[in-house]
Amino acid sequence: MSLATFLPTNLVLEATFSQSVGTANVQFPLVNMAHDFSTKVYRSNESSASIIIDLQQIEQVDFIAIRGNFIDGLGFNTAQIEGSSTLVFSGTPTPLNISHKHTLAFVELPAIQSYRYWKLDLTGNTYVEVANLFIGKKVQMEDNNVALGFSYVENSLSTVYKNSYGQRFIDTYGSQKVLQGDINYCNDLEFNQLNDIQIQNGEEIPLWFFLDVKGDMGVDSEYLYAGMFYMKDLVWKQVAPGLFNTNLLLEECL
Repeated sequence: MSLATFLPTNLVLEATFSQSVGTANVQFPLVNMAHDFSTKVYRSNESSASIIIDLQQIEQVDFIAIRGNFIDGLGFNTAQIEGSSTLVFSGTPTPLNISHKHTLAFVELPAIQSYRYWKLDLTGNTYVEVANLFIGKKVQMEDNNVALGFSYVENSLSTVYKNSYGQRFIDTYGSQKVLQGDINYCNDLEFNQLNDIQIQNGEEIPLWFFLDVKGDMGVDSEYLYAGMFYMKDLVWKQVAPGLFNTNLLLEECL
Protein backbone atom coordinates (compact mmCIF):
# COMPACT_ATOMS: atom_id res chain seq x y z
CA MET A 1 0.00 0.00 0.00
CA SER A 2 1.28 3.45 -0.89
CA LEU A 3 1.99 5.99 1.78
CA ALA A 4 -0.27 9.01 2.15
CA THR A 5 1.58 11.97 0.67
CA PHE A 6 1.13 15.48 2.04
CA LEU A 7 2.49 18.46 0.09
CA PRO A 8 2.18 21.38 2.52
CA THR A 9 4.87 23.82 1.32
CA ASN A 10 4.49 24.98 -2.27
CA LEU A 11 7.69 26.71 -3.40
CA VAL A 12 5.83 28.13 -6.39
CA LEU A 13 4.16 30.69 -4.11
CA GLU A 14 7.47 32.54 -3.66
CA ALA A 15 8.80 31.93 -7.20
CA THR A 16 9.04 34.16 -10.26
CA PHE A 17 8.10 33.05 -13.77
CA SER A 18 9.25 33.62 -17.33
CA GLN A 19 8.91 31.88 -20.69
CA SER A 20 11.71 30.65 -22.95
CA VAL A 21 9.31 29.23 -25.56
CA GLY A 22 5.99 30.86 -26.40
CA THR A 23 4.26 33.86 -24.86
CA ALA A 24 1.59 34.30 -22.22
CA ASN A 25 -1.85 35.63 -23.03
CA VAL A 26 -1.97 39.05 -21.37
CA GLN A 27 -5.35 38.21 -19.82
CA PHE A 28 -3.99 34.95 -18.36
CA PRO A 29 -0.47 35.71 -17.03
CA LEU A 30 2.06 33.25 -15.64
CA VAL A 31 1.54 34.40 -12.04
CA ASN A 32 -1.96 32.92 -12.10
CA MET A 33 -0.36 29.48 -11.54
CA ALA A 34 0.36 30.55 -7.96
CA HIS A 35 -3.22 31.65 -7.30
CA ASP A 36 -5.54 29.45 -5.21
CA PHE A 37 -8.48 29.51 -7.64
CA SER A 38 -8.43 26.90 -10.38
CA THR A 39 -10.48 29.23 -12.57
CA LYS A 40 -7.71 31.87 -12.52
CA VAL A 41 -5.36 30.26 -15.06
CA TYR A 42 -2.19 30.84 -17.05
CA ARG A 43 -2.69 30.44 -20.80
CA SER A 44 -0.22 30.63 -23.67
CA ASN A 45 -0.75 32.14 -27.10
CA GLU A 46 0.80 29.09 -28.76
CA SER A 47 0.33 25.31 -28.72
CA SER A 48 3.58 24.78 -26.81
CA ALA A 49 5.30 26.59 -23.97
CA SER A 50 8.45 26.35 -21.88
CA ILE A 51 8.02 28.01 -18.51
CA ILE A 52 10.97 28.87 -16.29
CA ILE A 53 10.25 28.79 -12.55
CA ASP A 54 12.86 30.58 -10.42
CA LEU A 55 12.59 29.48 -6.80
CA GLN A 56 14.93 32.36 -5.81
CA GLN A 57 17.38 29.99 -4.14
CA ILE A 58 18.39 26.32 -4.20
CA GLU A 59 15.54 24.25 -2.76
CA GLN A 60 14.93 20.55 -2.19
CA VAL A 61 12.24 19.14 -4.47
CA ASP A 62 10.85 15.64 -4.93
CA PHE A 63 7.26 16.20 -6.10
CA ILE A 64 5.63 18.19 -8.92
CA ALA A 65 1.88 18.45 -9.50
CA ILE A 66 -0.38 20.41 -11.85
CA ARG A 67 -4.11 20.95 -11.57
CA GLY A 68 -6.44 22.14 -14.32
CA ASN A 69 -9.52 24.32 -14.27
CA PHE A 70 -12.23 22.30 -12.48
CA ILE A 71 -14.78 23.47 -15.07
CA ASP A 72 -12.81 23.51 -18.34
CA GLY A 73 -10.30 20.70 -17.79
CA LEU A 74 -6.55 20.14 -17.68
CA GLY A 75 -5.45 22.43 -20.52
CA PHE A 76 -2.51 20.52 -22.05
CA ASN A 77 -1.66 17.18 -23.65
CA THR A 78 1.90 16.53 -22.48
CA ALA A 79 4.06 17.87 -19.66
CA GLN A 80 7.67 17.35 -18.63
CA ILE A 81 9.94 19.12 -16.15
CA GLU A 82 13.66 19.55 -15.57
CA GLY A 83 15.70 21.18 -12.81
CA SER A 84 18.95 23.10 -13.14
CA SER A 85 21.36 25.16 -11.07
CA THR A 86 21.56 27.71 -13.90
CA LEU A 87 19.33 28.91 -16.72
CA VAL A 88 21.04 26.39 -19.00
CA PHE A 89 19.02 23.17 -18.97
CA SER A 90 21.08 20.25 -20.25
CA GLY A 91 19.61 17.24 -18.45
CA THR A 92 16.84 14.80 -19.32
CA PRO A 93 13.33 16.11 -18.59
CA THR A 94 10.99 13.97 -16.49
CA PRO A 95 7.47 13.41 -17.90
CA LEU A 96 4.44 13.93 -15.69
CA ASN A 97 1.66 11.36 -15.32
CA ILE A 98 -1.53 12.87 -16.73
CA SER A 99 -5.25 12.26 -16.21
CA HIS A 100 -7.60 14.42 -18.23
CA LYS A 101 -10.54 12.66 -16.58
CA HIS A 102 -9.43 13.83 -13.14
CA THR A 103 -7.86 17.12 -14.30
CA LEU A 104 -4.54 16.33 -12.65
CA ALA A 105 -0.90 15.67 -13.55
CA PHE A 106 1.99 14.79 -11.25
CA VAL A 107 5.33 13.08 -10.82
CA GLU A 108 7.03 11.80 -7.68
CA LEU A 109 10.76 12.12 -8.30
CA PRO A 110 12.84 9.04 -7.35
CA ALA A 111 15.15 11.16 -5.20
CA ILE A 112 15.36 14.68 -3.80
CA GLN A 113 16.75 17.17 -6.32
CA SER A 114 18.24 20.47 -5.21
CA TYR A 115 17.98 23.23 -7.83
CA ARG A 116 17.02 26.88 -8.08
CA TYR A 117 15.50 26.75 -11.56
CA TRP A 118 12.90 24.43 -13.08
CA LYS A 119 11.72 24.32 -16.69
CA LEU A 120 8.20 23.07 -17.41
CA ASP A 121 7.54 22.07 -21.04
CA LEU A 122 3.90 21.79 -22.12
CA THR A 123 2.15 20.99 -25.39
CA GLY A 124 -1.51 21.42 -26.22
CA ASN A 125 -3.82 21.95 -29.16
CA THR A 126 -4.15 25.67 -29.95
CA TYR A 127 -2.78 26.77 -26.56
CA VAL A 128 -1.69 25.37 -23.18
CA GLU A 129 -3.26 26.23 -19.85
CA VAL A 130 -2.28 25.67 -16.20
CA ALA A 131 -4.50 26.46 -13.24
CA ASN A 132 -2.30 25.49 -10.26
CA LEU A 133 1.30 24.30 -10.02
CA PHE A 134 3.06 22.62 -7.09
CA ILE A 135 6.81 22.23 -6.76
CA GLY A 136 8.19 21.12 -3.42
CA LYS A 137 9.04 18.39 -0.98
CA LYS A 138 6.63 15.72 0.20
CA VAL A 139 5.78 14.59 3.71
CA GLN A 140 4.74 10.94 3.82
CA MET A 141 3.00 9.20 6.71
CA GLU A 142 4.14 5.77 7.81
CA ASP A 143 1.67 3.03 6.85
CA ASN A 144 -0.22 2.55 10.10
CA ASN A 145 -3.94 2.91 9.38
CA VAL A 146 -3.48 6.01 7.26
CA ALA A 147 -4.90 4.51 4.08
CA LEU A 148 -7.76 2.65 5.80
CA GLY A 149 -11.31 3.90 6.22
CA PHE A 150 -11.08 6.84 3.83
CA SER A 151 -14.26 8.05 2.17
CA TYR A 152 -14.50 10.07 -1.03
CA VAL A 153 -17.39 12.07 -2.42
CA GLU A 154 -17.93 14.42 -5.35
CA ASN A 155 -20.39 17.08 -4.23
CA SER A 156 -22.28 18.53 -7.18
CA LEU A 157 -22.26 22.33 -7.31
CA SER A 158 -24.93 22.48 -9.99
CA THR A 159 -28.26 24.16 -9.32
CA VAL A 160 -31.45 22.37 -10.35
CA TYR A 161 -34.82 24.08 -10.77
CA LYS A 162 -38.16 22.39 -11.46
CA ASN A 163 -41.21 23.95 -13.01
CA SER A 164 -44.79 22.99 -12.19
CA TYR A 165 -44.63 20.14 -14.76
CA GLY A 166 -41.59 18.61 -13.04
CA GLN A 167 -39.26 19.56 -15.86
CA ARG A 168 -35.69 20.24 -14.76
CA PHE A 169 -33.55 23.27 -15.61
CA ILE A 170 -29.93 22.83 -14.62
CA ASP A 171 -27.15 25.38 -14.18
CA THR A 172 -23.97 23.32 -14.36
CA TYR A 173 -21.09 24.41 -12.12
CA GLY A 174 -19.00 21.25 -11.78
CA SER A 175 -18.35 19.40 -8.53
CA GLN A 176 -16.21 19.59 -5.41
CA LYS A 177 -14.18 16.69 -4.00
CA VAL A 178 -14.20 15.88 -0.27
CA LEU A 179 -11.89 13.31 1.37
CA GLN A 180 -12.35 12.09 4.91
CA GLY A 181 -10.63 9.35 6.86
CA ASP A 182 -9.42 8.15 10.23
CA ILE A 183 -5.70 8.27 10.95
CA ASN A 184 -5.07 5.93 13.84
CA TYR A 185 -2.10 5.11 16.05
CA CYS A 186 0.07 8.04 15.00
CA ASN A 187 3.38 8.02 16.83
CA ASP A 188 5.02 11.19 18.13
CA LEU A 189 6.74 11.90 14.80
CA GLU A 190 3.51 11.53 12.82
CA PHE A 191 1.58 13.59 15.35
CA ASN A 192 4.08 16.43 14.97
CA GLN A 193 4.09 16.13 11.16
CA LEU A 194 0.31 16.44 10.88
CA ASN A 195 -0.01 19.01 13.61
CA ASP A 196 2.64 21.21 11.98
CA ILE A 197 0.86 20.92 8.62
CA GLN A 198 -2.46 21.92 10.17
CA ILE A 199 -0.87 24.91 11.92
CA GLN A 200 0.96 26.00 8.75
CA ASN A 201 -1.88 25.47 6.26
CA GLY A 202 -5.19 25.07 8.04
CA GLU A 203 -8.12 26.47 6.08
CA GLU A 204 -6.13 29.45 4.83
CA ILE A 205 -3.39 27.89 2.65
CA PRO A 206 -4.31 25.05 0.26
CA LEU A 207 -2.68 21.70 0.90
CA TRP A 208 -1.86 19.30 -1.93
CA PHE A 209 -2.56 15.69 -0.97
CA PHE A 210 -2.20 12.25 -2.61
CA LEU A 211 -3.61 9.35 -0.60
CA ASP A 212 -2.41 6.64 -3.00
CA VAL A 213 0.36 8.06 -5.17
CA LYS A 214 1.33 4.59 -6.50
CA GLY A 215 -2.23 3.72 -7.57
CA ASP A 216 -2.44 0.55 -5.47
CA MET A 217 -6.04 1.06 -4.26
CA GLY A 218 -7.77 0.65 -7.62
CA VAL A 219 -8.28 2.13 -11.07
CA ASP A 220 -7.21 5.80 -11.17
CA SER A 221 -6.85 5.87 -7.36
CA GLU A 222 -3.66 7.93 -7.64
CA TYR A 223 -5.81 10.73 -9.15
CA LEU A 224 -9.16 10.03 -7.50
CA TYR A 225 -7.90 10.45 -3.94
CA ALA A 226 -5.76 13.47 -4.74
CA GLY A 227 -5.88 17.19 -5.37
CA MET A 228 -5.58 20.59 -3.76
CA PHE A 229 -7.55 20.94 -0.54
CA TYR A 230 -8.26 22.99 2.54
CA MET A 231 -7.66 21.05 5.76
CA LYS A 232 -10.30 21.24 8.45
CA ASP A 233 -9.32 21.32 12.12
CA LEU A 234 -7.74 18.16 13.53
CA VAL A 235 -9.10 16.77 16.81
CA TRP A 236 -6.60 14.48 18.48
CA LYS A 237 -7.29 11.67 20.94
CA GLN A 238 -4.48 9.97 22.80
CA VAL A 239 -5.23 6.23 22.85
CA ALA A 240 -2.00 5.02 24.46
CA PRO A 241 1.31 6.51 25.59
CA GLY A 242 2.84 8.06 22.45
CA LEU A 243 -0.07 7.00 20.17
CA PHE A 244 -2.79 9.30 18.82
CA ASN A 245 -5.91 9.06 16.66
CA THR A 246 -7.45 11.81 14.55
CA ASN A 247 -9.86 12.35 11.67
CA LEU A 248 -8.72 14.05 8.50
CA LEU A 249 -11.22 16.13 6.51
CA LEU A 250 -10.08 17.70 3.24
CA GLU A 251 -12.33 19.95 1.15
CA GLU A 252 -11.21 20.65 -2.40
CA CYS A 253 -10.02 24.17 -3.15
CA LEU A 254 -11.84 25.33 -6.27
